[in-house]
Amino acid sequence: MLKARRVLAFSVRIQSYLLLLYLFFIGLYVVGLRYPIIDTYMTLLYDSLVLFTWIQIGYSAVLVLITCGVWIRDKVFPAREFISILVKVLVVVIIVYALGYIESVIHYGFTVRF
Repeated sequence: MLKARRVLAFSVRIQSYLLLLYLFFIGLYVVGLRYPIIDTYMTLLYDSLVLFTWIQIGYSAVLVLITCGVWIRDKVFPAREFISILVKVLVVVIIVYALGYIESVIHYGFTVRF
């Protein structure tokens, strides 16, 4: 029981490091939107962002399952870890939508329809 909680705590820490790596790639992508960079580099960066997004979402799903397993075994819900997992996934989702919006404004501009 204690071993499962330790694994969960360590896994949540790994998710934090994945989020930091994701934010680093986001920073590189934003710099690439601002300054002229080779298209091949931007394509590689975009593909790596998509890959890290799916890794983050998949890893979060696995952590939620581990959290439910710990809850079933110990009869105590690890709320702090669960909320931490959800907040990190929410940060990733907000960043994805914000970057999509910023990129559409940069490439297509604002449109006003009457």
